[in-house]
Amino acid sequence: MRIDFDSNLHVRDQDFCAAVIHSRARLDYPGVAAALAGKVQGKQKKYEPLVPALRALDLLARKLRVRRQQGGALDLDLPQVVVELGPR
Repeated sequence: MRIDFDSNLHVRDQDFCAAVIHSRARLDYPGVAAALAGKVQGKQKKYEPLVPALRALDLLARKLRVRRQQGGALDLDLPQVVVELGPR
């Protein structure tokens, strides 16, 4: 699905379409987080040309998250369950 937003986060257009993804980069969460923090040295150097797009996507995600929370979305960021096994 493709969704176009305007600057006020209103949906301008949306469409379902067939697509083939041709990935030019293999991204991972730690690498993207480092790139957004400005740390693009060593193995993270491959992220450098992607930083402007990653920042734009991060900003959009943050704005959408704020809008969801203001609309009453549930925050399910719960602590991870830990199972403790005792002696038998």
